[in-house]
Amino acid sequence: MRMKWLVLFVVLVAGVLQAASIDKLEKALKSLRTQTPNVERLGALFAARVHAPNAEVQAMVLQACAAGLLYIGQQDTYHKMVRPLMPSVEDFEASLMVDCKRCTGAGQLESPCETCKGSGLCVNRKCSNGVTTSEGFDGKREDRRCVICSGTGQCTACKGAGKLTRKCTTCGGSGKTLSASTALAQCRAGVEKALAGCEAAREL
Repeated sequence: MRMKWLVLFVVLVAGVLQAASIDKLEKALKSLRTQTPNVERLGALFAARVHAPNAEVQAMVLQACAAGLLYIGQQDTYHKMVRPLMPSVEDFEASLMVDCKRCTGAGQLESPCETCKGSGLCVNRKCSNGVTTSEGFDGKREDRRCVICSGTGQCTACKGAGKLTRKCTTCGGSGKTLSASTALAQCRAGVEKALAGCEAAREL
């Protein structure tokens, strides 16, 4: 009989302790439900993740922290502290990216060649299709390969394209940039899912 009561007491105490732990996590989650993410609130939530009732809720908390940090521009903190702990991190990061507006997702930008002013032709005015014509000592016309374009007739800077391509500095050539609105939405979604998970754990 004593053993039965002892087991019941232990179970009761464990339940009380778990409820107290969940309270700490819920407090941190609710602060982000009603207020804009900042370093202090996200830090408190990150610390409270250890009180998650299960791994699923903890993953939701990490997602909320990660998305919130990226939303406020704290990439270094995200990469150093949160990213190593996240499951399926590549999928998470991909879900936050959109086509770069500057290069429309190409990762490159085109501009007219300044050397040939966009014509794509050799800049030597005497050059015609890679050949220059001059009058010799005896008065005869002589055709020679253009020394500037080496006979190609094309601008040497742009290789005849008339335009130059350079890597987009906004997206670093990836064609993708972080969507702040999507990051905020995922932070909010992670908070709501984690709160629902906490509530479900209380009912067990």
